[in-house]
Amino acid sequence: MSIRFRLVAICFVVAILPAVPVTLLVRSLIEKSFNVGLSETVSDALESGMSISRDHMAQLQTGFEREAEEIAALFPETVPDSARVAAALAARVGPDGLDGFVIAPAGSP
Repeated sequence: MSIRFRLVAICFVVAILPAVPVTLLVRSLIEKSFNVGLSETVSDALESGMSISRDHMAQLQTGFEREAEEIAALFPETVPDSARVAAALAARVGPDGLDGFVIAPAGSP
């Protein structure tokens, strides 16, 4: 073997040597990241979170409908006075919780 071939081989080994552990490390990290997304525990946790969110949303909707019916019962007239409705809402929500609202007849967009 010539000295030239030996120098090229040594340079090649020196260049490749640091790449091997980095390649193994990156491959391991990529496999771990894919396995987390495919894990059954992650899927179960996501489904559980969605179920809890749906239940909470249903509770909020039921509470909103109940509150809306109670407020509507306070104003039996067809078109209530905005000031009276604002006062009733402010009593329930608090004066800082109301930014504004529009009273529209049922069925209007």
